[in-house]
Amino acid sequence: MGLRELRKNKKTFIWLAGLLLMIGLVGLYQSRVIHRIVSDVVYDNYDHYLPCERLPLAFEVEAAAAGHTAIIDQILALSPNVAFKVEKQVCSGTDHADIVIYYPGHAQREQIEGLLGGKTFFGIPARWINY
Repeated sequence: MGLRELRKNKKTFIWLAGLLLMIGLVGLYQSRVIHRIVSDVVYDNYDHYLPCERLPLAFEVEAAAAGHTAIIDQILALSPNVAFKVEKQVCSGTDHADIVIYYPGHAQREQIEGLLGGKTFFGIPARWINY
């Protein structure tokens, strides 16, 4: 193998590696992995990233909230700065909704997650915002 062929193979390898790197970066961006990490680690927030069409119907979310008022009261009792909201969105002519929980610090987030047993509100997608 001559020197010219080695240079050509090296150039092809570099182009291929660069292409694979770009595809990987685009894939990471599309999957929102980087967004999720920054949101969770830097801002102490959580977002389900579901599009409006995939959210439950608004009346289902309101019914779930109405059926769990005792838990909502426990969440609100953790701090005067904790807020719990049903946030509606209209898409395709239909009202959809999710839960938004506002909290002042990581300790409250952990307490709320403990009360709910996870990041959803009894199966309803929830967004968590540390403000």
